[in-house]
Amino acid sequence: MLTVVTSCSVMTVEPVLPLYIVKLGGTSDKASFVAGIVFSLPGIASAMFAPLWGKWSDKVGFQRVLVIGLLGGGIGSLAQILFGHILEFSIIRFVYGIFFCAVYPALNGLVVKSTTDDFRGRPFGLNQTVNQIGGMVGPMLGGFLGGIFSAQGVFLITGILLLSAMGMAYWNAKDLNRTVGKVAPGKYHINI
Repeated sequence: MLTVVTSCSVMTVEPVLPLYIVKLGGTSDKASFVAGIVFSLPGIASAMFAPLWGKWSDKVGFQRVLVIGLLGGGIGSLAQILFGHILEFSIIRFVYGIFFCAVYPALNGLVVKSTTDDFRGRPFGLNQTVNQIGGMVGPMLGGFLGGIFSAQGVFLITGILLLSAMGMAYWNAKDLNRTVGKVAPGKYHINI
């Protein structure tokens, strides 16, 4: 559930981002190019900071890092509403990426922690499937919401969804931190 909500919420901004870039002062003929750069900033931040989050999650736990990543992602999404210039917006997108890049490694770590060594392929496959479903539904939802609300409204909804996912991760800590030991052959516990 966390994976699909997270993936869906992150992808909701994709359809409105080029229009928002124009609103922030970009020219319409370069809006797609600038939007591509701005949209890539969280990925650049992820390449730089994800290894650090992974290392820290080994020390403090996947669930804590997941909550921090979702909290930072939610606040970062809401903060994107506040800035009215492309440079400011770009900086907050990068900062958003610094925090949000903690989410997927933590989710994967929780999959590992909650499955036995000999039964990890199926849970990872299911987790990837719901990730793709969220990535498919998110842009459709964002396009629909962008037709009803302003781009800022879409960022607001994205932030609320990420904060809701953070709440689910925080209040389900007992389930998320469950480890699975050896069980009888053919009997597995999957906690995704």
